[in-house]
Amino acid sequence: MDFYENEDKNGVRYSWNVFPSSKLELDQLVVPLGSLYTPLKQTQDLLTVNYNPVSCNGCKSILNPYCQVNYQNKTWICPFCHQRNSLPQGYHSITSTNLPAELIQTYTTLEYKLSRAPPPGVCYLFVLDLCTDPDEFELVKESLLEAITLLPENAVVGLITFGKHVRVHELTFSQLPKSYIIRGDKRHSTESVKEMLELPKMPIVLEREDLTNNKSNSHPVSTIHRILQKASDCEFVLSTLIEQLRPSSWPVIRGQRPDRAVGNAIHVAESILSSRTGAGRIIALLSGAGTVGPGSVVGFERTQAIRSHHDLLKGNAKYTIPAKKFYHEIAERASQNSHSIDIFSVAFDQIGLFEMISCPRLTGGCVCVCESYKHENFKKSFNNLFQPNSYHFDARIQVKTSKNLQYIGCLGNCSSAIPQKKKKTSISLSETSVYKNLMQKSSQLRIATVTNNQTFAFQFDLVQKKPNQDQNESSKNQQQQQQQQQQQQQQQEIGLIQYLTLYQHHEGNWRVRVTTTAHRIVSTKTQFQTIKYGFDQEAASVLVARKSMNKTESENPKNIIRWLDKNLITFSTKFGTYAKNQPRTFQLEQNFSLYPQFMFNLRRSPFLKIFGYSPDETSFHKHCLFQENVQNSILMFQPMLFQYSMTDVPKPVLLDSSSVKKDCILLLDTFFVVLVWRGKQIAKWVKLGYQEQEEYKDFKTLIQMPIRDAQNLIKDRFPYPRFVQCNQGTSQARLLQSRVNPSKRYTRSNEKVQQFSNLQTDNENENEGLTDDVSFEVFMSHLKNFVCKN
Repeated sequence: MDFYENEDKNGVRYSWNVFPSSKLELDQLVVPLGSLYTPLKQTQDLLTVNYNPVSCNGCKSILNPYCQVNYQNKTWICPFCHQRNSLPQGYHSITSTNLPAELIQTYTTLEYKLSRAPPPGVCYLFVLDLCTDPDEFELVKESLLEAITLLPENAVVGLITFGKHVRVHELTFSQLPKSYIIRGDKRHSTESVKEMLELPKMPIVLEREDLTNNKSNSHPVSTIHRILQKASDCEFVLSTLIEQLRPSSWPVIRGQRPDRAVGNAIHVAESILSSRTGAGRIIALLSGAGTVGPGSVVGFERTQAIRSHHDLLKGNAKYTIPAKKFYHEIAERASQNSHSIDIFSVAFDQIGLFEMISCPRLTGGCVCVCESYKHENFKKSFNNLFQPNSYHFDARIQVKTSKNLQYIGCLGNCSSAIPQKKKKTSISLSETSVYKNLMQKSSQLRIATVTNNQTFAFQFDLVQKKPNQDQNESSKNQQQQQQQQQQQQQQQEIGLIQYLTLYQHHEGNWRVRVTTTAHRIVSTKTQFQTIKYGFDQEAASVLVARKSMNKTESENPKNIIRWLDKNLITFSTKFGTYAKNQPRTFQLEQNFSLYPQFMFNLRRSPFLKIFGYSPDETSFHKHCLFQENVQNSILMFQPMLFQYSMTDVPKPVLLDSSSVKKDCILLLDTFFVVLVWRGKQIAKWVKLGYQEQEEYKDFKTLIQMPIRDAQNLIKDRFPYPRFVQCNQGTSQARLLQSRVNPSKRYTRSNEKVQQFSNLQTDNENENEGLTDDVSFEVFMSHLKNFVCKN
């Protein structure tokens, strides 16, 4: 079964591509039944049609190749709710040989261009932190000036700066700049912000004439017109304003942090955007943690350190809970208004991303963490926001399932499209979901900004079969019931799932992408081998990783590692072949063999081994995991390692300490960091300048090859990863040593002290390091013992 072909065709991968026949059988498979769906994946064979889709009158699912069509009566039966529907007038000429695209088996994914009025232009509202070092401030101004030139032609733009107070800039006059100042140390409601800025209370449509003509009888419209302008109309004014900006002049007492009203700045930005209709982006450029007003995450005194993972586990972070609640409220409002919130953290210390992570998570916003505005990862990531083909807006995803399946929820950077107060129990929703934090249980999801590679994890369940009803009815009713039973038996042989994605295309029109997949439903008692053949270990590993990250919201990572170990033992017992009390006989089939390795590396990854990482870094890693597709997610917890040497062609090697040799170059790709590592011998030759000599041109090619390959890996990646070059034995080399499997290691025990001291001179042991982690061999040995003996 080719999982990659299905992903290239439909943008979806399932943990189990053949479904079991009951809930009990599904529970016995250990790994949950779920999918990883990339709704806007760009494929070569994607067909786009210029008409509206045909939907079912009952469940609103879309006409697809799995529908039963009566060509004589011009009707079709919905495979999801079994309702009979009439075909529109335009379909009355179809026959079994003359079919529309949506009924052809090869077009299980189809995109419709809707005949709806085009949406207004996207608004880009920049929120700039003025409490920034002067040199860094000049760099961020350069980036902003460049960003203005990259904005789409129909885009609307605005600017907010903040320090102790929040300043909303007008973009109308260049000679006499004006602005509104809002106190940053006081909590303001959305209504009070609109009243202070004289904005309309209800969102309005800013038509083209409203942006060009200042109507005297429409004061609220003219006010928002002065704050939000079309980028093409105010480019000179905005450029002049940015060039004249200066860092905050508010005095900072020695030993204290600057007054920084981060929370109020983002709150004011969302209040302004809520005064107009249409999609919007709040792009926050932050240089430090909030210390003033709502959303503050740390006190003024620098002696008071910002919270750590230890403080969070012990409940010693007094700012965290109110700050998380404040930002969550902003995120929910922004999501319902189709506004995304992007956060760029540019600081050496934490800025409070852990508290405000719900803003990008619920809205589909972007997150970038770096140390300086001059770094390449900031510049590339920031410019990527304005690429015309990379982002789409105001997306809504619906999931439809056939009657033998249940939709549980979604794990991804999205929110429910149904407001909390209006949520109703849906037939297709499971009532017993184990997720309480990040899982979106609604079958209608909303994403303010969505990328071509953004991937969502959906989990499903089997429906318990109901007992047969009594047959004490009239003959006419019995015939109807028999026909329905025949139809249901045909449908019960397969499980159907349909994904509907309505979104605003970057070209400015509305589109709907429809993906319908069908899966066999068999019994594990009679066709267990068929179910095993349909297992996708990569997709399953990513689903389990997201499920683990969901559990970190309320549980200690150590408990989650124990949960992973317990599930892996149960999984290996179910699908392994072995003789009792003989661990050496344990084996897993090919499509299961990598799953224990994925779980081993997940346990050692920064997602669960949080020592040495700040809460902000962990939140950033988790946000990216919930954003990326299968291959990129695998990289995050099981990096790729490539080897370059003079005696062999470049090749991938095991992520193992045995691959770390002094006479080779290694390329490590962890998704967040791309590292080029040179062994001691290679570094010595480079220092002697052999690469500059003509007779050693092959050596020059060798040292250039991994750098070129690294640049090809990261050129289209977002967020742009950090690129590092280092030599063996340097401080940066720990990035490699911390990720490879410690197959050869030394501990601090007394009997190993002498051996560890010999590492400094023993060339044969240069690939070994000091670590307390168990190796993969020891891990598998314990796993086999548990499975075979217990």
